Amino acid sequence: MVEVDLAYREGKAAVTVSDNGPGIPPALRGSIFQGPFPSTHRGGGLGLLIVQRMLQLNHSQIRLVDGAGGTTLCFA
Repeated sequence: MVEVDLAYREGKAAVTVSDNGPGIPPALRGSIFQGPFPSTHRGGGLGLLIVQRMLQLNHSQIRLVDGAGGTTLCFA
């Protein structure tokens, strides 16, 4: 299940996306925004690296929130 929370904080829109899947393995957490291709999927990916760079160009950020199970990403 995926949950999306939209809020307005400090003059900016903030989006939090969470799921209840297996989460990101601890060994990969430090590299999910690096490229190329840190992924558990065959072929890898650049998705979060591209999202991070686009947000930085617009003076925003993305961050991974540690939690029990699942994955939570915050965009602000």
